[in-house]
Amino acid sequence: MHVEGQERTPKEINEEFLPELKHTFAEDLVLKNALDSKVINMITVAGTISALLIAIASFLVTNFNTDINGQYYSYGIVTVLIAIVVAVLSIGFFVKSYTIRNYRYPVGHDIFFEKNGKIKEEKVDKYLYYQKNKFDRLLVKEYLESIKQSAESNLNKAQYLKIGQILFLCSISVVVSLLIVTIIATLGTNIPT
Repeated sequence: MHVEGQERTPKEINEEFLPELKHTFAEDLVLKNALDSKVINMITVAGTISALLIAIASFLVTNFNTDINGQYYSYGIVTVLIAIVVAVLSIGFFVKSYTIRNYRYPVGHDIFFEKNGKIKEEKVDKYLYYQKNKFDRLLVKEYLESIKQSAESNLNKAQYLKIGQILFLCSISVVVSLLIVTIIATLGTNIPT
């Protein structure tokens, strides 16, 4: 235990630092799981709502009287195409976000196996008989590299998710604008002259 005013020993530093690194790495994995969950939910919601909005927009456009509402009909077709493209783009960004899997683990299993699947006995022995201070130093390095890579992957995942959400909101606003134009066009044809 550290006494205030005394210089800390490497052992004391290690006893505090390594658990903190483990905690930080665990928090990065929790964030990764939360982002993955949000992405899956957004793919589901975007797919469902986009399909519904496109179906509604298509229904409204096909119900235009093209003789009376020619300009509105053209706008409606263009709007439906824009909504479809933007909705597909948003889902594409959600899927891209979900596919980011560039995570690294402090002590992965891959260093202990040859390409043919056979265990590298010398690697196992090396870790088993490492001196405590060298092993702790190795663990600190591995955790730092893993934390860095996980943080970068989470940031990339969050950026694609954000772009997908913006595009999804744009697709909804495009269909809403079509609804507004449909209402205006419908009201315009129902006004007695």
